[in-house]
Amino acid sequence: MTVILIQCFVKPIITINLLNKLVNNSLLNLKDYTLIFYIDRAKINSKFTKNNNLLINNLNIFKKRYLHMFKDIIIKINDKNLGPYKTCLHANDFAYKFSDFVIFSEDDSIFCNDTLNYYYFFKNSNLIDNEEIIGITSYSLFFHKKDLSSDIDINSIKNRIISNNDLNSVIKVKSIPNKQWGMFKKGWNKVRCIRENGGTDYETLLHVIENNYHFIYSIVPRTNDIGLFHKLGFTTLYYKKKIPIDTIKFITSDDFDIIFSDYNLKNIDWNKYVEDYIF
Repeated sequence: MTVILIQCFVKPIITINLLNKLVNNSLLNLKDYTLIFYIDRAKINSKFTKNNNLLINNLNIFKKRYLHMFKDIIIKINDKNLGPYKTCLHANDFAYKFSDFVIFSEDDSIFCNDTLNYYYFFKNSNLIDNEEIIGITSYSLFFHKKDLSSDIDINSIKNRIISNNDLNSVIKVKSIPNKQWGMFKKGWNKVRCIRENGGTDYETLLHVIENNYHFIYSIVPRTNDIGLFHKLGFTTLYYKKKIPIDTIKFITSDDFDIIFSDYNLKNIDWNKYVEDYIF
């Protein structure tokens, strides 16, 4: 059994859209999955309180409607506002009580049709069951919307993906995603110490680099992070400053007719390879 863990806060409509995509288009039997919503409480009488309450209400409605499709649906709510990093810690600790493998996702990362297939494949491979590769992500380092201009021919990019055999290819990167990933508990334990001490995404990344840990990234995006505040992506906290980071993709695996059931690890330098997809 696998847990799908969604960390939520104040996006009642976006979160439900994410879930509708998951239940209506998944290629796998969802009865093999426990779905956990872990919700951070808004501060009392804050500008987020209304949407926080609406989200909780919407998720309870979703649970009643779709519980029959999953092994279980669990809604867990913080007693008080803990912020994103402490909530991430508590959410993952809670999820690993139910399964040794957890797919973590934030509430604005939209699943593609084959996202669960992707995680299922690597969960059952030996690739992430070692000391160096601690997890996988359906996120991609390619195809940022900011690189898209009006004169770009999307079909030519799709053809290049096929000709390069990249539709079903992945790469190993000394980095860690912060919006969606899949990890066994022993992988989570390698980065948990940073979250336990209140560490940010950036501090977690430094820990990964210093310890020579890697994640498997999909070349073609199998999730689309539609962002938080910025039109090209989300605003995250680096060096205690809010910095817009491009996250929205202009191509995902949903743009292809063929969904592959297995994946090929390419031994490439992604920083150089990315030039193939900048037009």
